[in-house]
Amino acid sequence: MDIIKGIGKQLAKIVSGAVIYRENQPQGFKEPSFYVYEISTLAKDEITNYEMRTHRFCVVYFPDSKKDVNKQIDAMRDTLLDNFLVIDDVNLKLYERKCEPIDGALNFTFKVRYRGKYEQEATPMNALNQKGGLLNGS
Repeated sequence: MDIIKGIGKQLAKIVSGAVIYRENQPQGFKEPSFYVYEISTLAKDEITNYEMRTHRFCVVYFPDSKKDVNKQIDAMRDTLLDNFLVIDDVNLKLYERKCEPIDGALNFTFKVRYRGKYEQEATPMNALNQKGGLLNGS
């Protein structure tokens, strides 16, 4: 399951003609554009081989620096909060969505979570040899 690819496809649905980067661009990226990256992953064990995984992501929106930056950031904030609720490609809902303008860009952070079943790699114990008796021979 490629969640970042799903995020990119969902952004393309919401913002037509969007330029989306998955890798950090040292220079020369187009404006306006998006940069998508994963912040962290948490895996919590559950009963048997189940696990609840939580992924935190950040989508950074870089507005056109030659136009009114704050107005573009405000418009994109509203667009993302109103329309980016699920990732259709991987069927995941977004939780804890947060928009924060930082240094002329908009950081849109959120988390997704899902439950999965994972195979146990360790070989379970097959047999137990037990040696027993009575204390003091009685």
